[in-house]
Amino acid sequence: SFSNFFLSFFTIAIFAGSLLAICQAVSFASKYVAVNFLISFFIILLLNIIHIPATLFYKWNAVQNFLSYFSFSVHFENAAKGIFDSRDILFYLALLTFGLELNILLLRYDKS
Repeated sequence: SFSNFFLSFFTIAIFAGSLLAICQAVSFASKYVAVNFLISFFIILLLNIIHIPATLFYKWNAVQNFLSYFSFSVHFENAAKGIFDSRDILFYLALLTFGLELNILLLRYDKS
């Protein structure tokens, strides 16, 4: 239905915005573009595959759930299927807010 498509598209747009906010904040790390790209790449890669090493903690279910919660893949599965899940949207909104606030903090620090 159209509502599922719209909500999935909205989730993907928030996902993209959160990635951009994080990468923009990382761009303050160095004056070299290649270094900033590599740092951003590895942060996004880590957030995409953190659910894989989380399976090593099969005896500690709380640790496994905590690490898996920060995986983009886990939150992206529902949006890819067209399923609306408010937890995914809240995760991406929190990540977007974190990235934007980090940008503001770094800009204020850079001015002083």
